[in-house]
Amino acid sequence: MNLIILSSKGFDEDDLFNFLDILDGRTYIAIKNRKIGIGKYKSKVLPDFDVHEIFLMRENHFDRLIYISDEGYKEFLNVDSQAIFTRFINSYRTVILSSLSQIAFLKSGLLAGRTITYNYDEYPQYLKYFPDFGVKLVTNADYVVDRNLITVKGRDSIYNLGEKLKEIEEELKRITI
Repeated sequence: MNLIILSSKGFDEDDLFNFLDILDGRTYIAIKNRKIGIGKYKSKVLPDFDVHEIFLMRENHFDRLIYISDEGYKEFLNVDSQAIFTRFINSYRTVILSSLSQIAFLKSGLLAGRTITYNYDEYPQYLKYFPDFGVKLVTNADYVVDRNLITVKGRDSIYNLGEKLKEIEEELKRITI
């Protein structure tokens, strides 16, 4: 099962729809305070869960955790989102950060020592944060795999990841056993 955590405003619908297209199994969506999510192009998404409800659940209910956000990434700068991220990372479940959600976890210090990518073409103003947080940025890849953390630029790069996701996760299983 998949869990997608969306910002309540400003996520790119293409990111969401592309993930829904490539993921296998049931997918649930969580948004802070169970608000109806409103995308950049005014699409509305009714969540299955509140982020705090996910915080209270065990991570073993889900195989993958995906954060999707553009300018709404600041909603992920809270204890619940950071604890969920940390629990999934520490339990070796696949965590995927898309578009600008990486910036929230970068600013919270949870990506220190990691190698990532993000949507730097559309949002170059965030490049200045990378030297301060000990994160290596890869600018010539659609997605980057760092152990069980996968970061994607978004949109078309999600399909590129989709072609390799099962293979990446099989390799992760071999490493963690």
